[in-house]
Amino acid sequence: MCIRDSFYTELHLFDDDLGDCGLSTSNFRFRVMEDSFFGLLRFYLRVDDVIVRVYDTRIYHDFSQNYIYREFNVRENSYQELRAKGFKFDAEFNLDPKQSDLIYKTLDSVLVAKEKIILADE
Repeated sequence: MCIRDSFYTELHLFDDDLGDCGLSTSNFRFRVMEDSFFGLLRFYLRVDDVIVRVYDTRIYHDFSQNYIYREFNVRENSYQELRAKGFKFDAEFNLDPKQSDLIYKTLDSVLVAKEKIILADE
């Protein structure tokens, strides 16, 4: 069974090159399916030769339920730790607009918080 997306959008909230010393970005991805929606708010920070950090907030709602799931996740590593894992910070990576997606699985999870938010009845 294949569930098709009814709507998808990605909003770029901001980008900053940190005075040519890294990258800071924030974006929101939103997908609506026939029976649910999913949102991902991501803040990505790369300070050259120092640290890479990702803050993600995911929300999911099944339209047949009276609750929303929310997950907050922090992932980070120093450049030294990432190089020890074999990650290469080359020009191709540094120029890729989706670099947060490329490095995400390499980063260590530092914090995960999950919530089930009950929606009030009308």
